[in-house]
Amino acid sequence: MRISDKNIDRVYVERFIREKSFKMPKFHLHPYYELYYVETGTVRAFIKDGMYDLEAGDLLIISPQIVHYMRYYGDIPCKRTNVFFRKDDIKEVLEDFDILSFREKLILRLDPAGMARTEYILSLMLDEEEHPDVYSEEINRARLSELLMLSLRHGDEWDALSEELHTGDKCILAAAGYMSSNFRERISLDDISATAGLSPNYLSTKFRELTGMGVHDYLQLVRLKHASALLAGSRISITEVALECGFSGSNYFKDAFKKAYGITPGRYRKENSPES
Repeated sequence: MRISDKNIDRVYVERFIREKSFKMPKFHLHPYYELYYVETGTVRAFIKDGMYDLEAGDLLIISPQIVHYMRYYGDIPCKRTNVFFRKDDIKEVLEDFDILSFREKLILRLDPAGMARTEYILSLMLDEEEHPDVYSEEINRARLSELLMLSLRHGDEWDALSEELHTGDKCILAAAGYMSSNFRERISLDDISATAGLSPNYLSTKFRELTGMGVHDYLQLVRLKHASALLAGSRISITEVALECGFSGSNYFKDAFKKAYGITPGRYRKENSPES
């Protein structure tokens, strides 16, 4: 499955092995949940404005519209499996377990029994993905619910930021945090670099090197994410949405939004508001 800015129509499963030489093209976000399980190796997850070192047996769930980026850095290749799903795909489980109560992400560190069971269920789901028939969609929905409940049974919630961060990583986190907190304002590269304690040129180079995305692109992504939430959850005008999220005008906002989401802000509101 190619990561998409459009919603999905079922549970999708994929598995890849990534060497440390692999680099994600850039940050991304999407309008559905992502379950990310590490079977071997290590990966550093940049989620919003925090960094987390994941290892074998860690299970991460990322909420919709949360900016994230993965960096593979260990000598052992990282074997990871992703499951992409909507809240509706586990609605029966949600009635009994408050699984998706977290705001942005949930990290569970599984015990050995949980790792073995998780890897077995994921292998069954992958088989359904690769050899589908008329029953596969419902089978993988059922297995996803089982997987989530077993993860809660066998996992300890873990939320520790990476401890051994290089100075450059800490500066990037400071810059990302500043943009996440001040996206509504007219902030400049000079403002951001001053917060990070770096020169504007060095920040631009380092930010792209570590995240695959320029400083301005990241700021725009943060603004668009908040704009999408306002479009879906409020009735203020599109011009007000643009100004509230730090855009200089509605025309530029509309062009940026369509480029990122593939549809106009007006259509996005129509398709995603509670009244639609």
